[in-house]
Amino acid sequence: MLAIITAQNYSFNFYSYPFLLVGLVILSLGIIVFVNKSKKMVHLSFFAVTLSLFLWMVSNGFSFMSLNESVALFWQKMCWIGVITLVPNLYIFTHSLIDDAGKVKKAILVYLTFIPFLILLPSSLIVSRVKKYYWGYDAVGGDLITAFVVYVLIVLFLIFYSSIRALSSDKLNQTQKSQVRIHVISTFIASLSALDFLPSFGQDYYPLGFIAVGLWAAVISIAINRYQLFTLDPMLATPSVFNTMIDLLFITDFEGRITYVNHVTCKTLGKSMGELKDGEIKDFIPDIGTILGKNKDLMAKGFKAPVLIDTTVVLDKDKKITVELSANVIRNQSGIKVGYVFICHDVSKEKEASESRTAMLKNLQESEKELGAKVEELESVKKAMLNVLEDLNDEKVKLEKSKARDEAVLLAIGEGLVVTDRAGRVLLVNRTFEEMLNITSNEAIGKSLNRLVPMVDEQGKVVPAKKRLRVLLMMPGKRVVPMRTTYFSTTDTYYFVRRDKSKFPVSITTTPILIKGKVLGVVEVFRDVTKEREVDRAKSEFVSLASHQLRTPLSTISWYAEMLLSEDVGKVSTGQRKYIDQIYKANRRLIELVDALLNVSRLEMGTFMVEPTTCDIVEITRDVIDELKPLALGKEVKIKENFEKNLPPVKADPKLLRIIIQNLLTNSVKYNKNKGNVLIEILTDGSNRNEIGKHEDYVIKVSDTGYGIPKEQQSQIFTKMFRADNVKSLDTEGTGLGLYMVKSIVEHTGGKIWFESEIYKGTTFFVSLPQSGMKKKKEGTKELI
Repeated sequence: MLAIITAQNYSFNFYSYPFLLVGLVILSLGIIVFVNKSKKMVHLSFFAVTLSLFLWMVSNGFSFMSLNESVALFWQKMCWIGVITLVPNLYIFTHSLIDDAGKVKKAILVYLTFIPFLILLPSSLIVSRVKKYYWGYDAVGGDLITAFVVYVLIVLFLIFYSSIRALSSDKLNQTQKSQVRIHVISTFIASLSALDFLPSFGQDYYPLGFIAVGLWAAVISIAINRYQLFTLDPMLATPSVFNTMIDLLFITDFEGRITYVNHVTCKTLGKSMGELKDGEIKDFIPDIGTILGKNKDLMAKGFKAPVLIDTTVVLDKDKKITVELSANVIRNQSGIKVGYVFICHDVSKEKEASESRTAMLKNLQESEKELGAKVEELESVKKAMLNVLEDLNDEKVKLEKSKARDEAVLLAIGEGLVVTDRAGRVLLVNRTFEEMLNITSNEAIGKSLNRLVPMVDEQGKVVPAKKRLRVLLMMPGKRVVPMRTTYFSTTDTYYFVRRDKSKFPVSITTTPILIKGKVLGVVEVFRDVTKEREVDRAKSEFVSLASHQLRTPLSTISWYAEMLLSEDVGKVSTGQRKYIDQIYKANRRLIELVDALLNVSRLEMGTFMVEPTTCDIVEITRDVIDELKPLALGKEVKIKENFEKNLPPVKADPKLLRIIIQNLLTNSVKYNKNKGNVLIEILTDGSNRNEIGKHEDYVIKVSDTGYGIPKEQQSQIFTKMFRADNVKSLDTEGTGLGLYMVKSIVEHTGGKIWFESEIYKGTTFFVSLPQSGMKKKKEGTKELI
């Protein structure tokens, strides 16, 4: 023994340094884990692994430095103690890492199977002798060396098999799986140290096992430092504890990835544990980043008490619930912060109850204002409101009286009234509704309004539910506007149909019932406009008659004025010519106005003719452009054309088509800036249309660089006699009837018109005509002028 520790028996060489260095590093790593951790089985078994590796590496180093065989043989025997104990230590470490308590006990039994190899180590069956190589003395294997290596390979296979099986199971959480993955990688690297066995089989190769063991130590060190290996313990509470909770529970890592949810969370979200695991917490709690950001400093330290925050949990794209969120940092058994725990208490029903109470108090306050004229009753109401929580029965009686009064007012309204819920089921009707439709209140309540009271157009076709105002109010982005339909309206006329199949025209106003911005139902008020239709018809007939009668004397005035200006009846002085010219121009403007009124009356009464023929739309357009050249030259406006090549002929009434194009181009020139531009395009390419769902074969597009239409007045642009405020001063002679006529002609012949406009930048009008062309109007008898 004295000879073994005598310095004269050793000579330091280059080949021994790596083994000694790696051995010391590994021993230091094991001591750090042993001292700093909780000394559970996983920590003790890891320390045992490092001791075996230390003994292996350092003994090899001293063997290479030995100067005689006996000293070298001693160190090789010590080296093989480390080799023999390493494998069972590694097996125990594997099962303690995956928290398999039963397997740990069996692993200890595996340790006993290596005892015979330790007992036989002093003999020559494992290490028979040592041999001198260029790097120093190394072991030569005995008769059992092959059997030992085979047994080591079997145990290594069991180690990898157990690890991979644990990774594919559900019993480990994400933290444990991260540990096992690191262990599999490091064990595979360490297994490459089998290169040290080559000299034992007589191979003249310098043992490089220290490289694999050194890499193993590096991987473990990085894992301990960066991924907190051995401190990420299993969850402190078992799933059975979490699953007894009635609140939603999320456990995440610091990146916000979900590592665990309880059964209530799965059931509420309609997803399985597998679908939710590794998902992002922000997908279900959108403002989680803001919540954590506002409490960043407290979260970093960990709360002494949970933080309670009001937020929402998204169940799906259309449904959310209001929750009270409890957030805190979660720690493992070693006290290391490993993530966050979020508990969400559903307070949706509580919030709805609070809103209901708030609404009730608001109604009481409004009742108090209505009774302000009666001082004694006002004081009584105030006292009742102050004692509302103590005397709920009195308040209930007063609310019922108020409700009865409101219902009496509604039922006495002279127009038909119906109240529906969001689904369109009737909740309330008044007496006028019952009288106009011959339907009693009992028969109506609870029924679908669409089925109870069908609505048809002028042709007798049932109006689809999606076009009824009640449905339009439910659609996002739709404005609530009164709709009046009369016989003379340029839009469709609608009728309510009674049970006996008789029908009458109606004017409808629909208003949503809103609470906190949420539509709960609809109030629809309607009235019979049969008399109004008769009045409108009489008015239009009068306008038509008056306009027709005015045309003859106006034409006569125009004819005589032309004769005077052409001096057919004698010479006219310069002063006289000036006044006659003014008479002639004023008369022409009056004729144009009368023609426009006559056209409008024929449009409203439906008496105008539509005689479609095959015509060249480009030729008609160019004729109109030629007529407008003097007007365009006066304002220095350039009219540009863009007609699609080989444009097929369109089946349309040439006169009506000319009126459409003439009005659009005239407006674009008149209301343009000096030296502005007008572009008229006629296309069939669908990409040139900007109205969703419209697929027409002919599109007329007129764009200008004019003054535009104010946004607040754009909804009125197609109404009679309307002219935008910003252009009235530019053209004081306009009638405000041109666009109204264009829209009436287009819609009555099966087309559609719309526009885009930006103030001071210009306007673009679009007219689309169906592929089949204009529809022929059979009942029309009058031509438009």
